[in-house]
Amino acid sequence: MWWITGAAALVVLAVIAVLVVFVRSSRDAMDTSALPSVLSCRIQSTSEPLSKRATVNGVPPSILAKGGTAELIDENQLLLKLEFTGPLPPLPTSSGTAKNPVTVGLNYSFIVNLDRPETHPYAVIRGTDGWSIVDFSDGSYEGIVLDDLPNITVGPDTVDLILELDRLPALPKRLDPVVYVDTLNRTNQYADVDYYLEQACE
Repeated sequence: MWWITGAAALVVLAVIAVLVVFVRSSRDAMDTSALPSVLSCRIQSTSEPLSKRATVNGVPPSILAKGGTAELIDENQLLLKLEFTGPLPPLPTSSGTAKNPVTVGLNYSFIVNLDRPETHPYAVIRGTDGWSIVDFSDGSYEGIVLDDLPNITVGPDTVDLILELDRLPALPKRLDPVVYVDTLNRTNQYADVDYYLEQACE
């Protein structure tokens, strides 16, 4: 039966090779002429889709985005740099119970679209124990965690995010990123969540 096992292994290797070639071909065919680019940030109005759920008509001063840049630092890495008024808040804390945890504190996260028009957004979520990159394209509430240890550096008023393009399931034909800043706050475990207006950096 060893030849059957060997044949199965060859099939698996062939499938992996095809997937690698497919991802590499998609990346190589991608138009990157829009980079490097300067990102101008603005607060979206409540008439725009991502701000419709806002319960607070504004943005916390410390998380007001001033601008940013997007650039390829090698063929697989997209560097997104955002500058804020600052100082940025510390990680939120976890309250409640182990079965029903509640995130408390001022918090922010990002939605990254790699192209315009926006076809496949990726969520960059900041939790009580750090950051993760999540793909919600499957329509589920939890989404698919693509990276639970992303390369993110946070300064007093800056965030540097390096996206590993070869880890993403879908790449655009033209790389021209847009970053949205999502902000919320819960003052204690019994309080309602305050949602702030979305910010767009494009």
